[in-house]
Amino acid sequence: MGTSVWPWSIGESSAPVEVSNFDADLLPVEQVAMRAMHDRHCKCAKDLPPYIRDPVDRHMVFRRFLGARRWDVDRASRMLTRALEWRQSTGIDNMAFLPEKPGFVRGWAMDRVYGLYDRPKRVVDDMDRVFDELQEVYHGTWHKWDREGNPVFIERTGISDPRAMVKIAKEGAARRGDGTTDDQILLEGHLVSMELGCHLTKVATERLGRPVFQFTYILDLKGYKLSHLHQPILTALKGIIENDKKYYPETTRHAFVVNAPGIVTVAWNFLSPILDARTRDKIQIMGSNYQPTLLKAIEPANLPTWLGGECDCKGGCVP
Repeated sequence: MGTSVWPWSIGESSAPVEVSNFDADLLPVEQVAMRAMHDRHCKCAKDLPPYIRDPVDRHMVFRRFLGARRWDVDRASRMLTRALEWRQSTGIDNMAFLPEKPGFVRGWAMDRVYGLYDRPKRVVDDMDRVFDELQEVYHGTWHKWDREGNPVFIERTGISDPRAMVKIAKEGAARRGDGTTDDQILLEGHLVSMELGCHLTKVATERLGRPVFQFTYILDLKGYKLSHLHQPILTALKGIIENDKKYYPETTRHAFVVNAPGIVTVAWNFLSPILDARTRDKIQIMGSNYQPTLLKAIEPANLPTWLGGECDCKGGCVP
C-alpha cells in the first residue's frame, strides 16, 4: 500500500482555521457577494440553523450556493433559503450517522469526522438493515483524496447490481408500511453518503487551512452491460440528481467515468439533460485509456491499483 501525503488517517487535532483567509482566491466581486450572503443569513448568530452555524461550514455553503447561481446574491439566497427549509423539514441536521461500515470510508480518521459535529447517537432501526444489504450489491466508497485535497468517491458501477438494489429498497419500504417508496429509501442512503462527504471536506479544510468544499468522483464502468439500464434505478437516480441540484449544489470538482462501453451513451442521454450545465462540463467519459487523466488529478498512493495507482487497502479499496 502506498503512503499518503498527509497523515489524515492518524486523526491528530489540527490548528485553528482562519476563516478570514478563505476569500483570498476570490475575485473582488465574489468577495462582495460572500459578505452580502453573510449579511442576509447571519443577522442573529444565536439563531443560525446548524447547516451554517459554524464559520467554516458557512463559508463553504455560501461558496457552493453562490457558485451555483453564478454569484448572483438574490438567486443564491433564495436557493439557500429553500435548502435550509428542506433541511429543517427533513430533520437532516439531526440525523444520526449510520454506523461506520467496513470499507465505506478509506483513509480518513472517522473519530475526527464524528467529533466535528454534534450528531445524536445512532438508534439501530430497519435502515441499518437496508444499508447492510445494499452494501452487498452496491460497491461505492469514500476513498482518500485528490491532489487538491478534495474527498474522492469511487463507485464500481459495472459490478454493482441495480436490480438487487431496487429489490432491497422495495422490501425496506414495505417493512415500513407508511407509504415510503423504494426511491425514497435509495435517496436516504444517498443522503447519508452526501452528508458524510460534506463532513470530510471540513476535515480537509482544517488540514489544509484553505476551503475544500467539493468532491471528486470516479465511476468505473468495467463490467457494465445492458441490464444496468434498469428503468427503476434510472428513475431513482434521476430523483437523486434533482435533489442534489437543489440542496447540494456545486459539490462536484471532477467526475471521471472510466472503462465506459458504447451502451453508456444511452444512460448519458437519459441523465445529462437533468444535470446542471456546470456539473455536466466537469464530467469526463473515457474508455480504457484513462490512467494519465486520473493520475494527473490523484496521486498514485491515493488511487487503487486496479485504476493504475499504488493503493491496495486491506480488504480492498472498494469492497
